[in-house]
Amino acid sequence: MRSFGLALVVVLSACEEPVPEPMNFAEINSQVIQKSCAKFSSCHSPAGFKSAANMNLQVDPYNQLVNIPATNVRALAEHQVRVVPGSLEQSFLWTKLNLLVATDPKVDYGEPMPNKSGYLPAPQLEGIRKWILRGAPND
Repeated sequence: MRSFGLALVVVLSACEEPVPEPMNFAEINSQVIQKSCAKFSSCHSPAGFKSAANMNLQVDPYNQLVNIPATNVRALAEHQVRVVPGSLEQSFLWTKLNLLVATDPKVDYGEPMPNKSGYLPAPQLEGIRKWILRGAPND
C-alpha cells in the first residue's frame, strides 16, 4: 500500500505543468499578480485592499507598485518603496516575496507574500527579479 501511495505522488507530480517564467510586466500581472494576489486571495482585491496596504491590484497594478512608498510601518520608516526600478534591496515587494514564514517578529515586515498560498514558484520569482533589475518597465 505504501508503494502505491508513493507511485501516485510521482504520477501526479509528473502531470503538473511546469510554471513558466514571466518575461515582462504583462506576464507578471497575468501569471502572478492576478492569480496569486488580486483574485486567488482577497488581500489585494476590491474587497480586501483596505487591510492590505490599501493596494487594490485588480485595477492598475503597475501604478500601485512602482515608485510607491511602502505603507508597512517599519518599511516606511526605512524609506522603502514597493518597487524601486533597478533595485531589489530597496523594493519592498522583493522583501515580502522572500520573507521566511517564521520571520523574527522584531523584523516586523508582516506576513510573507503571497499570504496563505505559499511561496511563489522559482520561475515566477526569477521573472520578478529580472523585471525589477531591468528597471521595472511597464511592458
